[in-house]
Amino acid sequence: MRWKTILAQALLRLVPRGLRQPVTAHAQTPPATFYGRGLTPGDVVRAHVSGRPCSNECVVNEKGEWVIFIPTTADCIPTAGALVTFTVNGVESHTKSVWQGGGLPDDIEWGLELR
Repeated sequence: MRWKTILAQALLRLVPRGLRQPVTAHAQTPPATFYGRGLTPGDVVRAHVSGRPCSNECVVNEKGEWVIFIPTTADCIPTAGALVTFTVNGVESHTKSVWQGGGLPDDIEWGLELR
């Protein structure tokens, strides 16, 4: 029995002190995801949260589809419930949404319709 105590103490000396401290895991909030169809290939879509640009521009693909991810770490500092607006080729769209971590458009199959 004594040899187990000695072994445990020896092993603890080998493990750096920082690794012996209890660790608290923090869940990461997934990004809000916005997407849609029906735009002209090559159109440029941008998202804005509370009036601040919040995404890299997204170029609409050959099928007319686009997708934008806005993580909690985005420069616009999105918060739950914040207003999200969109521009297409620099022109503001009538479509508005709200930022929610892990959020998706209400119409999951078709996404948002930007005009």
